[in-house]
Amino acid sequence: RLRVTFALSAPVPVTHVKADGVKVLGEHSGLVPGTLEYDPDHGWLIWTPSDDLPRDDVFHVTLATDAVEDDEGSELPSPMTFTFRTTP
Repeated sequence: RLRVTFALSAPVPVTHVKADGVKVLGEHSGLVPGTLEYDPDHGWLIWTPSDDLPRDDVFHVTLATDAVEDDEGSELPSPMTFTFRTTP
């Protein structure tokens, strides 16, 4: 199963992860449900879809600013977005 990984430039002392902090929208398949976790050993935010992603679709991914908070309540400075395609 494909997982989307956001590599932070430096590990953050994350105390709260918003499970729906990532939106993955397929141009044909629509909004894809999934969950978000934080790997503190690597400084990665990892989104895992509830099911395999459909093939031959273009996906637009957005990591929201409030997806994670550190122990002082600080959030990400700006949303992160990118697009990718699954193979046919």
